[in-house]
Amino acid sequence: MGFLRLHSRERFIATLTLGVLLCGAQVVQAGMIGVQPAPSMTVGFGDKSENGLERVLLPDAVYESAALARWEAIFDSLPPGLDGRAQVEFGQRGTGIFVLNNILVTNNTGAPQNFVLDAVLPVAPFGAPNLISGTITTSVIDGGFDGATVAALAGESIYEARIDGAAVAFMQSDPFALTAVPTDSTAASATFGPTVNAVPITTSIGIGLSFSLSAGDTAAILSRFDVNVIPEPGSICGFALALAMVVRRRRETR
Repeated sequence: MGFLRLHSRERFIATLTLGVLLCGAQVVQAGMIGVQPAPSMTVGFGDKSENGLERVLLPDAVYESAALARWEAIFDSLPPGLDGRAQVEFGQRGTGIFVLNNILVTNNTGAPQNFVLDAVLPVAPFGAPNLISGTITTSVIDGGFDGATVAALAGESIYEARIDGAAVAFMQSDPFALTAVPTDSTAASATFGPTVNAVPITTSIGIGLSFSLSAGDTAAILSRFDVNVIPEPGSICGFALALAMVVRRRRETR
């Protein structure tokens, strides 16, 4: 009865609001973050075909909520002269899941070195199509007085977005190279998406990074990969919006 006592404009607004809420209730949720196996960070040097990668499992997460966790990984077993650390955030927000990776590596050797890093988030399956998007900001800092360069490996990309271990998007691909003048730093960014993706997720999403870094210098890479479910409005959504329009038309004809 309270609804009937509202003026026509107020009934229209109330009905339209109900329709929007009911539409939102029909959105399919994304795959929840998995608990087994644990998320992981893998780091290595050389090219992707070489052995010696250090795999760092990330238990003991600091959870900010039931669906958001942050880890910090320090790469202790890199060869002498190579140092690195990563801050990795995995989370679920609304109808999407994401990996956010912030890495810092230093090459204190006397020659350029190649780095390979992977962040993997196990998730519960959900189907395709879905929406994927990503971003990367790569920066390099000269650690001496001879300039600094970070570059994609031959035939590779610095950034790969991955679903179930297979790449679905690439950024900063060969021949990409970023060079800082002596005693300076520089940065470059790229984004993709949202793009409709036909690959269903079975086990995991992740980010793969691979690049070369000049001697005596430091590289920092901030990257993110998002996967979102495409909304699937149900019939109740259409009914609610149609009802809102009927109420609106009745008001305009009076």
